[in-house]
Amino acid sequence: FLAGFLEQMDLEPSGAAFARFLVAGVIMVPTLLYPRLVRPEVFLAGFECGLWISLGYFTQAIGLEGAQANTAAFICALTVVVVPFMEAVVFQKKLPAQVWAAAALALAGV
Repeated sequence: FLAGFLEQMDLEPSGAAFARFLVAGVIMVPTLLYPRLVRPEVFLAGFECGLWISLGYFTQAIGLEGAQANTAAFICALTVVVVPFMEAVVFQKKLPAQVWAAAALALAGV
């Protein structure tokens, strides 16, 4: 619903991103006002996750700003393949065959 509303407002991409994060921040206000609602370790884990996601979102937006549409679509689609590969290499996790099959199908689709 928010995406449709923002689309109708004819905002610039930065304004739309600001509005999305503002709504997410407003939704999280009760956890700041009433800290007993969330255990501290859950709050910190959520904060860290949100920090990394925000950082990724903004760096992606900056990178896509100067790229051509076809290059940007190709790079974004490759994340489906790169993430399992990096998980296997960096964290040395043995991934199920289903993950590799899904990555192969995604790569074929790209």
